[in-house]
Amino acid sequence: RPGQHARVAVDAYPGREWRAEVESLSPASGAEFALIPAQNASGNWVKVVQRVPVRLRLLPAEADNPPLRAGMSAEVWIDTAAAPPQQTAGGAARPTTARPVAASQ
Repeated sequence: RPGQHARVAVDAYPGREWRAEVESLSPASGAEFALIPAQNASGNWVKVVQRVPVRLRLLPAEADNPPLRAGMSAEVWIDTAAAPPQQTAGGAARPTTARPVAASQ
């Protein structure tokens, strides 16, 4: 989800990591647009690995991190356990603290 934290490790710089944040996700994976969907004879869908394009925003880098260049190979880890703050209509973040809701009769 947008707002989740991520780490980026670039192959050209072993042992270095950049911090990032998920900016957006593609609305569909490439598999949805395949000519033949993955399906077996019984009608059950076969689970296949899908690539979903994700846009990350790099957070301000530490002063000693080398520059990144277009086309560099990297590994990305997205923290899916932590929930980001929810966005309000005005774009301001608000806490996600759960509050009890009174039942109406």
